[in-house]
Amino acid sequence: MRKLSLLAVAGLLAAPAVSEAKTLDELLVEKGVVSSEHGGEGSTHYKGGSRLDFGEDFHMKVNIQLQPRYTFEDNDTSGRRDAGIEVDEDNDTSGFSMRRARIVFSGHMLNKTWEYKLQNDFASDSGGGDLKDAWLQWNLDEAASVRMGQYKQPFSRQELSSSAELQFPDRSIANEHFAPSRQQGVMMHGDMGGIEYAASLWNGESDGEGRNRGPEDNKLAGTVQVIGNIGDYGSRKHEGDIEMTEDFGATMGGAVSYGQGNTAEGGDFDKVDVNVDAALRMAGFSLQGEWYWSSQDFDDIPGDAGEREDTGGYVQGGFYFVPQEWEAAARWAYVDYDEDVSAIDDEMEVTVGLNYHIWKHSLKIQNAVSWIETTMANPGPSGDDYSDLRYVLQVSGYF
Repeated sequence: MRKLSLLAVAGLLAAPAVSEAKTLDELLVEKGVVSSEHGGEGSTHYKGGSRLDFGEDFHMKVNIQLQPRYTFEDNDTSGRRDAGIEVDEDNDTSGFSMRRARIVFSGHMLNKTWEYKLQNDFASDSGGGDLKDAWLQWNLDEAASVRMGQYKQPFSRQELSSSAELQFPDRSIANEHFAPSRQQGVMMHGDMGGIEYAASLWNGESDGEGRNRGPEDNKLAGTVQVIGNIGDYGSRKHEGDIEMTEDFGATMGGAVSYGQGNTAEGGDFDKVDVNVDAALRMAGFSLQGEWYWSSQDFDDIPGDAGEREDTGGYVQGGFYFVPQEWEAAARWAYVDYDEDVSAIDDEMEVTVGLNYHIWKHSLKIQNAVSWIETTMANPGPSGDDYSDLRYVLQVSGYF
């Protein structure tokens, strides 16, 4: 009752303020941006997307992302059998798919005080739409902005890089295992004298929580990230050095995430994740890497079986041997699983790629060959590992 009373009083106090609030249409009319009789006449142009502008009071950018691809996978069937895994006689695949088919609405309003983003992917496995991003952001000043909604957690550098601006068609196996990706929550971030920071509070780690899912309990998780750049590094949002950086540039970052949650069976656990990254660019050459550590402690399970620690990372680099057109790249990635609780001991990825940039990252053709070796924690009758080979040809467009 006490909480309800406090909420009621807060509602009464807020009533006068609400009564004075104006709609966006009313604010635009008041500022003379649009006419009260005939509506507004905005300007349209293209710059990194189709843009609609009504002065500084409302701006919208629309982007379309399409990534059709061909994939051939030569899976090691005999190696799996030797390792004691039951598989069909032939599980190789060859065919076409649509990796991403997205539409993105983003922009700002009220003199850039507020920003927004709405992104949906129509290439989901279910055959319907898959909401990716949906958030509103209040820009207090350059040092502090507050975002609320669904967004990527500020943890893994590669996960935060746009899928349209990657050096390879897919992110590394280390990123796929450790990065928390999108969640629902609130985040404060900004730039304080060249040091970027982000602090996020989100629903947590419980089974059933995640993208497009609400909370399952009262347990939350938090992530803090700090980033610093040296020299002329430029944006961390894309991989490689498509801009052909004239002077040496480097970047370093680190993040820590802590959360509590419940398993599907009802067991409680604590989870800690750590990420460190570094990268450099110069004259078309780029090099970047990340290291991950993850620890999960189950309260109801004693001994080593109730504790899990995984580590891993990747290093990748590339260079443009024809400026802003042809790029060669290579990557090595590794994940070391806790064999006390995991059926897999470790995984290693080696990928080489060749990209042809028709319109920088906005339109490019990507080729990548990956070799992934998996070692089992409990060896089978004739072996303990198997190796898969994968080739991907992808046309990536973001416009």
